[in-house]
Amino acid sequence: MKTTRLAPLCALVLAGAVHAAPGQSKANAFVQTEGFVDANGVLIYWKSIGSGAPLFILHGGPGASHDYFLPHLTPLARTNRLIFIDERGSGRSERLEDAKLYTVENMVEDVEAVRRALALGKIALLGHSFGGVLAQTYERGRYPADYMAAAWAEGYFPYLYQNRPDANYDPSPGPMMGWEVYREMWGSTGEYVVDGNLGNLDYTEKLKSVRVPTLITVGDHDESAPWISEEMQKLISGSKLVVLPKSGHMTFVDQPKIFREAVADFVHAR
Repeated sequence: MKTTRLAPLCALVLAGAVHAAPGQSKANAFVQTEGFVDANGVLIYWKSIGSGAPLFILHGGPGASHDYFLPHLTPLARTNRLIFIDERGSGRSERLEDAKLYTVENMVEDVEAVRRALALGKIALLGHSFGGVLAQTYERGRYPADYMAAAWAEGYFPYLYQNRPDANYDPSPGPMMGWEVYREMWGSTGEYVVDGNLGNLDYTEKLKSVRVPTLITVGDHDESAPWISEEMQKLISGSKLVVLPKSGHMTFVDQPKIFREAVADFVHAR
């Protein structure tokens, strides 16, 4: 079983809050900071929201950016310091001339470089879609306009959203999408064939060695089929699986309350 199409992997930890001054109504003020880390010669963009135990959030694609998480995950800043990054070649991070440098191994080192630069210490990881592959690894010339519109609208859209489809959805991923990263890693044959460097990854046996508390979330209509997540749960000892109803790949959009409650329950059970 290839695991490059795996559903989100989340291994999470604990909380913090900001208290109102005497005489003021109780209201939390969340601090937001951002910047770049020179990670092994590549400028990686990061954004931090809130305070408390760090929850490091990894986006999908590969080649997307952190933007699609917002504002859906922002409420988690009430109990954690959220750290978002744009992976190399994606979003606001540096584009590279040599596409061969877009690898899972290098991206994992980028995550570690940001963790060290921000002096985060122990972190929790929440990976969505391809970000789940990075989370697992950390723990242990195509696309003409008509093709891209068809692939993302007709091919992906029915599996992205179920409960809350966006009436204003634009099939173009937009200017922040790092297509060089996507092509190098995912491949050049098509959306449902992996012939890039991700095709060499098979974590089936390695999942058995995961020893950190693990939460796996998946939508019941996810493009990463629920049975894949069920197999992951069997392989990761003590892991917990939450299948979100009426959900596609963007579970935190379709079922934001259920998703955030699942994360919070897991966090506070540690």
